[in-house]
Amino acid sequence: YVAPCSIQRKVQDLGFKTTYEQDPVFSHHVNQIAALAFLQPNDVSQGFDDLYNSLPQILRPLLDYFEDTYVGRNRTQERAKPMF
Repeated sequence: YVAPCSIQRKVQDLGFKTTYEQDPVFSHHVNQIAALAFLQPNDVSQGFDDLYNSLPQILRPLLDYFEDTYVGRNRTQERAKPMF
C-alpha cells in the first residue's frame, strides 16, 4: 500500500513542493509513481522499472525512495523485500 501523504512528504523533503504545485507535467510524473499502487502486485516491479527508465532524471531521488520503501531494490533477478 502506498500512502499518498508519504509521497507528498518526500516531495516536500526533496524540495520539489513548489515544482509539484506549479508544474502540471511534473505533478503528473509524481502521480504516476503513486499510481503503481493500483497495479496487480505481480505487475508492480515491471511497472516501476518502466517508470524508472522513462521519467526525468530529476525524479530519481523520489524513485529511489519509492523503490527502497515500497518495491524493494532489484538484486540481479530478484527484488529485495521492501520496508512495507
